[in-house]
Amino acid sequence: MNALFSLPEGWVWATVHDVVVDAQSGFASGKKNVRDGIKHLRMNNISEACTLDLASVITVPKGLAKPRHILRPGDVIFCHTNSLKLVGKTALFDRADGAYAFSNHLTRLRVAAYGPPPEWLWYWLATLWRQRYFETRAKQWVNQATIQRDTLLSTPIPVAPLIEQQRIVAHINRILALNRVAKTRLERFPILVRQFRKSILEKAFRGELTERSPNDEPASVLLERVKNGKGFQTKETQAMVETLPSIPSSWKWTTLGTITDVEMGTSPPGSSYNHEGIGTPLLNGPTEFGPKYPVPIQWTTKPTKTCVRNDILICVRGNTTGRMNFADRSYCIGRGLAAIRPVSDVIDRRLIFYFLSHKTSEVIERTTGSTFPNLPKERLRSFPIPLPPPNEQAKLVSTIEVALDNSQLIEKSSAMSYRLAELLERSVLMRAFHGELVPHTANDEPPFNLLEKVKDERESRIGHKSRTVANASTSQRVIDLVDEKPQFPSGVKA
Repeated sequence: MNALFSLPEGWVWATVHDVVVDAQSGFASGKKNVRDGIKHLRMNNISEACTLDLASVITVPKGLAKPRHILRPGDVIFCHTNSLKLVGKTALFDRADGAYAFSNHLTRLRVAAYGPPPEWLWYWLATLWRQRYFETRAKQWVNQATIQRDTLLSTPIPVAPLIEQQRIVAHINRILALNRVAKTRLERFPILVRQFRKSILEKAFRGELTERSPNDEPASVLLERVKNGKGFQTKETQAMVETLPSIPSSWKWTTLGTITDVEMGTSPPGSSYNHEGIGTPLLNGPTEFGPKYPVPIQWTTKPTKTCVRNDILICVRGNTTGRMNFADRSYCIGRGLAAIRPVSDVIDRRLIFYFLSHKTSEVIERTTGSTFPNLPKERLRSFPIPLPPPNEQAKLVSTIEVALDNSQLIEKSSAMSYRLAELLERSVLMRAFHGELVPHTANDEPPFNLLEKVKDERESRIGHKSRTVANASTSQRVIDLVDEKPQFPSGVKA
């Protein structure tokens, strides 16, 4: 046995075999989701957080589960077969809602009645898994890996005096319970941030985030100035107003085609494509959209439809319809995109961008009614949009951007806090097994006594099992002896 690091005085290194009284693999079943069957835990029922994940539990025929396959609260479940990354995941079974069995890809470890707390073994194996200990000791084939029984049972484990173990486990449990509450709350932050952004934009386009000024030119006057030659749809707009949300009196409902030019993309000849940066950068769809501006991956020497700097680019084909970005330069746009450009400098393009990005799903539903739609030019042009007075547009955009920037900072901060919470859990466990979490007491019973008790109980169980087998028929004895071994895939020696 190899010592992995130095231990405090009074601690010793042992092996998993030394602290358990039984190691049992489960069984396979070709029948799943059997009515009135027994619940059967598999690889996916141990999460990467090394906890039970019961979101998807199958049931199998009860007759397949022998008494040794029934889990008890306090059993430690080790995943001995999985992908190389996931082999070695470990969970503590703590359920009391009926009988559970387990698959042949899992090994159940059971500690002695008067041995270490089961959490001690669980936390230690989980710590090793996070350090990729088992990944480096697994046997591999194709897309799977396995930890052989001898490898698992010979795994080193630090053993403190029993009373100290109990104090450490109690302390870990308290810290991790608080940490789980924090993580659960932090997990909700992305949802809350999305709700906040939606609420901000809803209020913004109802006129609730800005104040009216009697000196501002009404939006109706602005529309009169820009309607010439732009297809001002008076009757359609008037009809829409009756079903659209109310807006301030100085605002005006209009259509996208009234206040912008919409240019639909057309793919250039295939022979003009290249990846060498020669010609005009070509955009065909959202895969080239960066966080803020596009990132072209090919160019064309024969550009067809183009956009210019600051145009709003919107996807108009397929399941990414409605995804948007700004152009940071001139591009050739393929048939999957459209470029939207305000017809006047007094119409803020950012206002259009925020409204359309807020209403993406509504754009699709109103204009196409399809799950995987195409967005024709006329349907896009007819989409309704509220227009504030020119001076109010700038104030509104500024308010939106401050709120969205703050929400992004909150989102990043919560994500960082979540990562720190995960690191805290790992740090607590490492400190625990280095003897740095609770004070040491010189009067604690030495761990050698504990290991001897475990050994006595294990040998007692083995003796009882041998007597049981001796009283069984020859055929049944062979079956029982085979079943005592882990079930590994064919071609892999146990």
